[in-house]
Amino acid sequence: MFATSPRSVLSRSLLALTLALAGEAAADDASKTEAPAPAKTWYSTSLNQDIFFGFTPTAQVGIGLTDTIDLTGYAVFWTIPAFGAGGSGQNLWTEFGAGVNVKALGGKLALNPQLGLLSGNLLSGTGGTGRKGLVGEGIVPNLTVNYNDDSLEAQFYGGYYIGTRTARDSKNNDFLHYWSFAGAKITPAFSVGAYWEHLLQTRGAGVEGADGVYAWFGPYVQFKHGDAFLRFAGGVDVANDTVYDFYKVSTGMTF
Repeated sequence: MFATSPRSVLSRSLLALTLALAGEAAADDASKTEAPAPAKTWYSTSLNQDIFFGFTPTAQVGIGLTDTIDLTGYAVFWTIPAFGAGGSGQNLWTEFGAGVNVKALGGKLALNPQLGLLSGNLLSGTGGTGRKGLVGEGIVPNLTVNYNDDSLEAQFYGGYYIGTRTARDSKNNDFLHYWSFAGAKITPAFSVGAYWEHLLQTRGAGVEGADGVYAWFGPYVQFKHGDAFLRFAGGVDVANDTVYDFYKVSTGMTF
């Protein structure tokens, strides 16, 4: 047997330590060169019903391009038969579009401009004539703005529905539609506030006065659980000489 000198033991220990440190450094370098995490994709859907538009499901998807910008797509399923041919439920108005969602103020503020394509026969003026719906009968540039923090919530939507196709013996119908609401969060799960919504027809046989088709104003209450919400708004239609009530319920979630 050969005796092991202290110098030999020290040399072997230093060699083992050097190899261990080199292995850790290589692992760190490998982790730094791994592919970045995929961009976040989200999907939201909501169900809406009110006194004018009836039952209207919507859906939206977002694909994260950066930490503050998402590519978005959306669809609105307008189900009210009056917007189709002859009120039969066929040729229903359909809206599909895309845009971008830009987040600011640490994600509290989001601006979502989009451009929608409209198909059917509401804007083309062929509703009630028995004609089939038209693909791309109109476009709708629109903007949604959301604000949300620990104590306040607010939303604004504005869309201009512009008819681009029509039958020879019909006229285009154009509409300006916008709403806004703002409220205080009493608790993280419950909030109350004020709601305003306005619809005007700007072109077509049914053009009305400056007050428009309707102008709704009243309070709202909202319940939330995680990324799901349930909201009810009600009040009066201030656009008409006779006082009419309005009511609207919405529910949805994001995942």
